[in-house]
Amino acid sequence: MKTTKTITTGVLTLLLAAAGLNSQQAQAQSLKISSTQKGTPAYYVDGVLTPNEALNDTKPDNIETVNVLKDKEAVASFGPEAANGAIIVTTKKNKDSEAVKAFNRKHNIIYTPASPEVQKITDAVVNGTGLSAGDLGGRLLLVNDKEATPEQSKIAHGQLKGVFVMDAEKATKRYGAKGKNGAVVIMTK
Repeated sequence: MKTTKTITTGVLTLLLAAAGLNSQQAQAQSLKISSTQKGTPAYYVDGVLTPNEALNDTKPDNIETVNVLKDKEAVASFGPEAANGAIIVTTKKNKDSEAVKAFNRKHNIIYTPASPEVQKITDAVVNGTGLSAGDLGGRLLLVNDKEATPEQSKIAHGQLKGVFVMDAEKATKRYGAKGKNGAVVIMTK
């Protein structure tokens, strides 16, 4: 499947270039068309529309932020190429670049750094060391949408899909009284 996506995007780029677009315009247009036709979200890495396969080479430790926009919100910000949503990734290396800052201003994306406590939780999960009861601070722990013990927060390298730390308000809304102190949600592949 991965080869098909690469070939299709490449062929589409060539066809669009033959139709009179310069190579950069043709590549951008083919990414837009491919993204919309395949039912996948549009991926933006450091402000650039990127094939989702390119993220396979990005190590989680190199990612500063990930923002997810869905449906109408994505289309309103990014146009029809984001009809299936948009995933916006900013790498640590480029977070302060002028290109990323301009992209964020254009699309009204505001980055608020994680608190040291939230960063400690995220780092413990990403590094595979897992969380202790003290790290959780009374937060509800879920792994793949199931309540879990701190021991279950030790995720094998390469199996982590995402870590989300929810504040008390959002966690209570989603999980009821169990989320009154917040929640840590871990998703695996």
